[in-house]
Amino acid sequence: MMRLLIPLWACLNLGGSLGAQEIVILEGGDRPIPLDGFEELWTVGEARAPSGWDAIGSIRSANFVFDGGLIIHDRLSRVIVASPQGSLVAEIATQGDGPGEFTNLREAWADHGKVVLYDGTKQAFLLFSGEGEYLRSVSFPEKALRLVAPEFVASSRSLEVFEEVPTSSGDRREIMRHALDGPRWVKSEMFHAAWRAVDQEHEGDKYFRWDPRTGGSGVEAFFPLLHLAPIPD
Repeated sequence: MMRLLIPLWACLNLGGSLGAQEIVILEGGDRPIPLDGFEELWTVGEARAPSGWDAIGSIRSANFVFDGGLIIHDRLSRVIVASPQGSLVAEIATQGDGPGEFTNLREAWADHGKVVLYDGTKQAFLLFSGEGEYLRSVSFPEKALRLVAPEFVASSRSLEVFEEVPTSSGDRREIMRHALDGPRWVKSEMFHAAWRAVDQEHEGDKYFRWDPRTGGSGVEAFFPLLHLAPIPD
């Protein structure tokens, strides 16, 4: 059974843009949020649900939908869209090579009335209506082998996602913006070059490239992660 707890996020206004290498020290430590004051609004899913669609075993991700419902990416390679009352709106679980089908489901999120899936094998975004009807797909024009599966961050604007390029080198980390509003192809551009600390260089090798996840080289490891998040506007 999934239980949703919605905390209040604290926001900090720094009052201006930060310089590329400016460090800001925030006073005070972390403050725990007590969980006994939260009220359960609704629940959905359990391991042995009688209806079948809500027999949810292992969840890859869960995100709120445009109308207050929930989109659940089950590790059984399916996507469930639930209403704010916990009932089924749509179930997308068609695997294959045809239109509207996927072979390697990596990401799923809601986007301004649409459901967007990312197929890692096809390197394509599949667009569905909020009721699960297939609309179209947009692909990257040049497919290349990715050692690490991309993690996309949905923008607050419609049909747009951001991605950190994991193989950025030098003193910057590239953040790409991918527009999904085209009829066939993804339109990509560099949105921002984030700053990278110069003390991440190692003796004998400018960038330490052994990756414990793959056991090979070519992907940077043990560096501070770059986290992306959109604001509502």
